[in-house]
Amino acid sequence: MLTWIYYTVFCAIRFDSLIISHFIRMKRRIILDFLSFLILGSTIFIWQRLWMVQEPCRRF
Repeated sequence: MLTWIYYTVFCAIRFDSLIISHFIRMKRRIILDFLSFLILGSTIFIWQRLWMVQEPCRRF
């Protein structure tokens, strides 16, 4: 029982360190993906706002 608990804790710590190192390695890519997503989203949002502003003007 004690060895099972030790094995589980050891595996959890090892898994956490693997995830953390992987995240540190991927952090730059995650930040770049997030920035590109923000830029794309804000561009689409601004474009939709401009389109909504222009739409009533085109009717007249």
